[in-house]
Amino acid sequence: MNRLETLTYSPEQTSIINWLADGVGNAAFLARAGCGKTTTSICGMIRAARKNPRASIGLITFAKKNQKDAEQKAAGEKLIVKTANSYGFSNFLIKTWGYIKPSGQCEKYRVRSICAARKIADDTQKSFEGDLVQLVDFVKGDCITVPTLAEIEIIANTHGV
Repeated sequence: MNRLETLTYSPEQTSIINWLADGVGNAAFLARAGCGKTTTSICGMIRAARKNPRASIGLITFAKKNQKDAEQKAAGEKLIVKTANSYGFSNFLIKTWGYIKPSGQCEKYRVRSICAARKIADDTQKSFEGDLVQLVDFVKGDCITVPTLAEIEIIANTHGV
């Protein structure tokens, strides 16, 4: 049993936990900093993961600090925790270039791996790296779901990348 499952939750938090474990569709909840949004979310996600062992359940956080906090709370559980940036970037790469598994963790290494896989010349690689990272930022800002290649091209043209 995860430590989060032994805590006492408010009626509102209990409703959220139950919805995460059993609900269908989308939900959003708002609360001030420190009110237990991450703890409540992780507890509900743990229950959902246990009810659906084959499911892939993830939490997207805004900042790396929040990701680390959520990963600690979910330690030992089958949950995926990523920042919006890392989730958006990895999906962008998979959708655009297919799956290229880099051995490093930073985005620049990922971009260099793409350049190497696509045989992009060293003299244009620096410009390509900057353009790609900038394009990822624009795509994340302009899209709610993972865009198609055609949508990415429109975004790139709109922003001059």
